[in-house]
Amino acid sequence: MAATLKVIVPEATTNYVLNPSFRYDTDGWTAVGCSAGRVFNYKLFGVSSMKITTTGSALREGVYYRSQGLIGIKEPITVSIYARGSGEVQIRLLEGSDEWVSPSYSLFSDRWTRMEVTGYSSGSDDIRLYVETANGIKAITFYVDGAQIERKAYSTSYCDGDQPGCHWNIMDSASTSTRDANEYTGGRWVELAGECRDNDDIYITVIGGFGMRR
Repeated sequence: MAATLKVIVPEATTNYVLNPSFRYDTDGWTAVGCSAGRVFNYKLFGVSSMKITTTGSALREGVYYRSQGLIGIKEPITVSIYARGSGEVQIRLLEGSDEWVSPSYSLFSDRWTRMEVTGYSSGSDDIRLYVETANGIKAITFYVDGAQIERKAYSTSYCDGDQPGCHWNIMDSASTSTRDANEYTGGRWVELAGECRDNDDIYITVIGGFGMRR
């Protein structure tokens, strides 16, 4: 398998999910054909995550978050979340009758997977991020953390007001959060070398005990 080298390039962003890491509650999230609640045994950011247990009685069971903060904004929108657990899960961006669906992801019980999809806002007050079962009717349990809605045609690293170089715009874990453009620990991942790039002038060799070199 070819190695891949990526670097993170600092880039500002605003996260329009007001409650992205479930630090105090699950306010703003709606359950669809499942039970959903805040738990402390798994967390990626902060102190908790949201546990989702589907009933296995319908397609696309899970949760959704509705953003009303993009009124009048007509731009590409990218949504992303981290998940772990069991089963196959997808995320979906919905605005009115328009929807954009991610590939399905087979989750792992021992690590988090980031999922994302890009769509477009036409300026309404109802942009929804769904996290739901994929590929059939299934009773599964999984966990969600680090939800993000941003005004970009691609994802950047997760941002909330508790992250380095970020701040809450009004209330802690109940408002949008913004990352400073000069924060070097957050931004956009850029691939410098890997199996999907042609004519690279960078190649990667890995030697045990010696690290990496150009």
